[in-house]
Amino acid sequence: MSAGCASVVTTATELSRFLRMLLREGIGDDGTRFLSEKAFELMTRPHAVMDGFFDGTSQGYGVLIEQSEDTGNHRRIIGGGENLGFEAAMYGDFEAGIGVVLFCNSFDVAWGEMKWIMKALVAAAQDEDLPELPELRSLWPQPLGEKAAEYVGTYASEDRAFTITELDGNLVLAANGTSVPLEPLYGDSFIAPHPDFDHAMLSFGRDEEENVVEAFQLGEWFRNERYDGPTSFATPAEWDGIAGQYRSFGILVTNLRIFVRKGKLFCQSYGGYVDEPLRDLGNGWYTTGGESSGERMTFDGYANGRALRCRASGGEYYRMEICEP
Repeated sequence: MSAGCASVVTTATELSRFLRMLLREGIGDDGTRFLSEKAFELMTRPHAVMDGFFDGTSQGYGVLIEQSEDTGNHRRIIGGGENLGFEAAMYGDFEAGIGVVLFCNSFDVAWGEMKWIMKALVAAAQDEDLPELPELRSLWPQPLGEKAAEYVGTYASEDRAFTITELDGNLVLAANGTSVPLEPLYGDSFIAPHPDFDHAMLSFGRDEEENVVEAFQLGEWFRNERYDGPTSFATPAEWDGIAGQYRSFGILVTNLRIFVRKGKLFCQSYGGYVDEPLRDLGNGWYTTGGESSGERMTFDGYANGRALRCRASGGEYYRMEICEP
């Protein structure tokens, strides 16, 4: 694996020993110093503010640092990651000297559960009232109920169309004589187990009044009768040369798609369930994430005006072509 995080093989017990060493600022269980004071300070210094999923934390070297009113102004360290089918995470509080390590057979990062466990342990250590139990998350998608009516309508792109209807609080997609229920993913995004829509998530967009007026799948844009906005967008010609699907032989991010939608450039990876804007940094470099992101992409090996390779944060991805029979 090209990324260090996905190359680590360990157990919850060993990761707990590692976290204890960090909470002692580089000193192991037997008193051995594994990190110099300078190295530890550099590792845990808040170098850049994070946004998105980890909003409220700062990037250290290989770890995240959290300190806010929510943590009681305690300084905390976060580390972890996920691979296909499981995840591992560690969470430590320097002032309380308490840490949590959690391994899950899941691809759903359990930071909410981690934070509740930490609150409970810190409260117990300080002889305070325990926090209320978190609300249990359902293992199965729940009906949208009255909200389902917001999506009902016919959506059309330049080449095809589909219809959304409501049935007992759930959404049903119909296209080309086949109807399937939509499976809620998150927010306004769904999985559509339809032969014409099963290669990536189907997401809906809203206008300023929060009316559902459009839908997206990769670079394809569908609009319903409520849409009232521009329908054409100018884009740089070089984007056409990098758009496409790229595949690697790694085990974490096996493929990614680059596409243009409504005049903007996007990257989709992680099983087709995340669309990220791809910012053009100039000189052939691109990035995903906010201003603090260290992710970088570049494209090369052009043939007939199209890039054959994408280099993304140390990994190499090669263009795939779908050959029609």
